[in-house]
Amino acid sequence: MTSLPLVEVHVVHHCNLNCAGCAHFAPLADGDWFLTAQQLRLGLTALKAAGVDVEMLRLFGGEPTLHPALGELLVVARDALPGVELRVMTNGTMYRDSWLPLLRFFKQCNAKIEITRYPTVQVQSLVNLFHDVNVPVLIYHDAKQLRHHTISDNCRPVDDNEQCIMRDEQVSVQLVCTPKPTLWSCPVPAYSWIARQVFSDFPVPGDDCYVLLDHVVTADELARFAKPTSFCAHCTVGLENLPWTVSKRDRLEW
Repeated sequence: MTSLPLVEVHVVHHCNLNCAGCAHFAPLADGDWFLTAQQLRLGLTALKAAGVDVEMLRLFGGEPTLHPALGELLVVARDALPGVELRVMTNGTMYRDSWLPLLRFFKQCNAKIEITRYPTVQVQSLVNLFHDVNVPVLIYHDAKQLRHHTISDNCRPVDDNEQCIMRDEQVSVQLVCTPKPTLWSCPVPAYSWIARQVFSDFPVPGDDCYVLLDHVVTADELARFAKPTSFCAHCTVGLENLPWTVSKRDRLEW
């Protein structure tokens, strides 16, 4: 059995905030794709069959609360991985009456909600709602400190010991459930296909960026994710104190 501290799953690709330079390319994504319960079940079943143990599963995107059946996905995730720490990461801006029936799914599935606080966004009403029913809430206050990526079609030298905030401790591993269940080292190569639909010069990730879950995955295969992949030669990433802005879908944002 091999182990990962955290795996993220996109339940939608799009987002209502459309942050410039989003590492998941949400501003470039169409708003008509929603992960189905069957697709999630197949992905998590493949993950278990591949012998990969997950400590924490995060339903993400995009903005996951845009998914009309998020509660059903929580149930699928809990049934498939009974012992996992289950979380949903949200920007907290979609608070509305429809959250009320969703609360019972968080309670039923023993799931936590993570909220990233963005400038000018008030999330206290949502926090109070979850606290009132004893659903754990984790709030992150670092939205002004943005991960800024520069993705080039050209390659740069990459050292095996090069550090990257997206790779540290394998916290950005992505489970892509469709068309074939696959683990990816990082959201940037995993969802770069979204950017290539808009920008013709966006690089294509190599085979070393992912592992197909069609066999028992070895510890050595997962250890690759802690080191630079071929896609890293196209990417520079760092934390910068950049003002939050809405994307203009401009190539210069990436």
